[in-house]
Amino acid sequence: MISVRRTLTRSLALAVLLVGVVTFVGVFLFVRARVIQQFDVSLRTTAETIAGLLQVDAGKLELDERDESLTEFRRPVRPSYFSVTDPAGRVLLRSHALRTALTDFDSASVGAASQISLPD
Repeated sequence: MISVRRTLTRSLALAVLLVGVVTFVGVFLFVRARVIQQFDVSLRTTAETIAGLLQVDAGKLELDERDESLTEFRRPVRPSYFSVTDPAGRVLLRSHALRTALTDFDSASVGAASQISLPD
């Protein structure tokens, strides 16, 4: 015969475990969504900064790299990278670190998304 105490203990343990798992999953999904949202905002801000510094001079796209807002692209160790392309996928402009890292890179062989190895 199963005692009432054992039945209640098992039921309570199962309920606490279920609440804990649901809480963990909820917190995980919330934090994940916030981190992705913050990453997207940061990426959009960086893209808007770069777009604001672009200039067309004699039909050629140039970037004012003297601006202090681009320091993350000039770091000697683990620099950030950017590439500006036209709608056809042709590279119009790259960050200095990306230009030096990808001297052999063929942009025509890249589709909408690709994976390449960077020197970091």
